[in-house]
Parts: sequence; C-alpha cells; structure tokens
Amino acid sequence: MLVALLAVVVAQIVLSYTRFGRYLFAIGGNEQAAYLSGVPVTRCKILTYAFCGFMVGVAAITNSSRMEVASPIFGEGEELSAIAATILGGTSLMGGEGSVVGTLFGALVIQTLRAGLTRLQTDSNWQLVIIGAILVGMVLVDQMRKRRST
Repeated sequence: MLVALLAVVVAQIVLSYTRFGRYLFAIGGNEQAAYLSGVPVTRCKILTYAFCGFMVGVAAITNSSRMEVASPIFGEGEELSAIAATILGGTSLMGGEGSVVGTLFGALVIQTLRAGLTRLQTDSNWQLVIIGAILVGMVLVDQMRKRRST
C-alpha cells in the first residue's frame, strides 16, 4: 500500500508541477498542436512508456511478493478495470485532462464494487458486464460534458 501511495504522490507532483507534466497534458489534448508548439513529443512519449514499464515492474514485484508466487498471467483481463477506474476518476478519453488522485479514487470505487459483487456471489462474467456498463456510462457522460463545454 505504501508503494502505491508513494507512486500516486510522485506521479501527481510530476503531472501538476513540472514542465514534463504540462507536456504530457498537451500531447494528450492534441499531439500535433503540441509538436507545433515546440513540445518534444517523441522524447516525452518514450519517457512515459519507460516510466509505465518501470511501474509495471514495481507492481509485478509487489504483487508477486504479496502472493508469494509469480505467474506471467497475473493481471490478465484487468485492462477493463484499469480503463474504467481511470475514466471514473475523471480522465477524459479525448485526452488533455485528468489526475492521478482521481484515478486512485476511481480504482477504489471499482474495487469496492467488485468486493460487493463478490459478497453478493455475482458470477465473475457478470462482474465484467457491470464494470463494462459503468465504463460505457462514464464515456457517455464524458462525451456530453465535452459537448456542453464547446
């Protein structure tokens, strides 16, 4: 838990208070416009992918130590939950806005929902359907919010 909280704090500081963070939001909003504005898009994307790979390694090590076993299929099928948590946390699919803290709260909501569905003995396939429905609903809300602001 401490490793996750440290990662959230560091990522939020980087995104909120550094030039690199502003560059990432600019690239997410409009990559071509960011490039034309002088943002080193390729370098930022490479650094971002490298950081993501590093964080996946940290997550794999902490998960393996918690489970006391390592498997190459850990986390398989968790992509839907990750995307749902990100969007539920306020990150736009269109890019250019979002926060790490919001994503953390989105992940907490998704995990709470999963725990509740498990307590209700809901089939794991139906859990995916429910999370997918929440994801579709949040994308629709995001689209309506974008249309109102333009």
